[in-house]
Amino acid sequence: MTARRARLIHLDPFDPRHLAANDDFVVANAQARRSKSERGTPDGGYIRIPLAWHRLAVAACGSAQQLACAELLYRAAVIQRTTTPTMPTEALKEYGIDRQVRRRTLDALEAAGLVAVERRANRNPRVTIRCGWFLGRRI
Repeated sequence: MTARRARLIHLDPFDPRHLAANDDFVVANAQARRSKSERGTPDGGYIRIPLAWHRLAVAACGSAQQLACAELLYRAAVIQRTTTPTMPTEALKEYGIDRQVRRRTLDALEAAGLVAVERRANRNPRVTIRCGWFLGRRI
């Protein structure tokens, strides 16, 4: 066998010698594998947003805090299984989002046509998600 052919065999990713897993590899992967309940973020939660809605929200929001606020709003809608979720005030405080950022976010999302906002005196605004796909059905 020539040196060039030996080098080509050495670089072949489908060569059975390269595909064989050693014992250390198997043990490391078995220890690293987590159950389904442990996957996601460290607290076990995650945000699932349709890309079409997220793309429009990214274009409408002017900052990372506003985008986080929009994502948490959509997550609340999915968890509560309604198109009119209550704003997750505690979750917003965890991310350092105050009421001014929430107001600017709702203004931007309303201008983009993603939500309808009913403002009420001395109460949290009532938000209705108008655009996107919600729980597998179109709204």
